[in-house]
Amino acid sequence: MQPGSDDAIIVQATIDLGHRFGVSVVAEGIETADCWQQLLTMGCDHGQGYLISKPLAAEPLLAFVQMIDGRFEPVLPTVATLPLNFSPART
Repeated sequence: MQPGSDDAIIVQATIDLGHRFGVSVVAEGIETADCWQQLLTMGCDHGQGYLISKPLAAEPLLAFVQMIDGRFEPVLPTVATLPLNFSPART
């Protein structure tokens, strides 16, 4: 997403609209640190995507949740997202 592009304008408007309705905004499909930083600058509240983790089966998901030690916020009973300031451990 390029700053000032139509995509960026739509994303900013969506974030602003969500906040005006008093809800937290979750960005989906975050794949790069640059995109994550741009969303954070735009005021997005949470994010999920391949940058944080690829889709996981139940057992690896439990290990991932234990690794992040509660640094996530559930949105729905079956969905969890990480705050945008979360930095995953890289090995």
